[in-house]
Amino acid sequence: MWMSCVFKKLKFIVYQEFYKDQLDLRCDYSSIFCPKGRAKTIPDNKSVDGCAIFWKNTKFNIVNNFVIDFLGRVSQDTRFNKNQDFMNRYGRKDNIALVAILENRTGDTFIVVNAHLYWDPEFKDIKLIQAAILLEEIEKIRKIYKNSHVLLIGDFNSLMDSSVYSMITQGTYDKGDLFDCGYDLNYEPKLGLKFNDLYGNEEVDFTNFTPLFKGVIDYIFYSDKLTPTSLLSPIEPEYAERVVGLPNVHFPSDHIFISGKFTTEKNK
Repeated sequence: MWMSCVFKKLKFIVYQEFYKDQLDLRCDYSSIFCPKGRAKTIPDNKSVDGCAIFWKNTKFNIVNNFVIDFLGRVSQDTRFNKNQDFMNRYGRKDNIALVAILENRTGDTFIVVNAHLYWDPEFKDIKLIQAAILLEEIEKIRKIYKNSHVLLIGDFNSLMDSSVYSMITQGTYDKGDLFDCGYDLNYEPKLGLKFNDLYGNEEVDFTNFTPLFKGVIDYIFYSDKLTPTSLLSPIEPEYAERVVGLPNVHFPSDHIFISGKFTTEKNK
């Protein structure tokens, strides 16, 4: 059974006024969307970005969906909320992840996660904790939906040499990124899950390209019993050398589109 879904980081107004209806009417895709936490506190929340997941109705049924609100998690978790220095550093960072439980026509279950981690490179610890919480939540969901496949996709705002990347792909991290930040946090991430990187063996120069930054920070991670069969080629380096950044007339976002197709193990 082929596995092909669409995952986007979108502004609410763009999702509501374009993608939601157009992909439904033209391509028979259903979808879910959740904006970042600030959408609950500002009057004009249509400009707030968030995460979306789309799926083909002829291939998948949605069984359930969840939102992982990282700020809500740290605010309610005694491992974090008893440390005022950490809570001050975390602030009001309102990043989220969106989870859809999808089932295909042959009975395979997929945990599909679209995540958006904090952007600032000076906050490696915050990104690492968000990634750790994300993996903890995925592990909890996997215990409910046993033998399910996992796709973990999104803007992780982390390079391939970062602790976030190594935590997701190898189950390891640089403890200095977490414990050398001026506060004494009594927390040790659980490192049970490891995922494969769809583009890990490809020569990809960037997924995000602006006049001030060029690097790989967006990923498609997948669990072991999924086998990739194809992926979308990255932008040619020759093209990138001719422009100072994105977006432009050819690419509508500073993030490029990455995509892949998978088959499940029993259908190999």
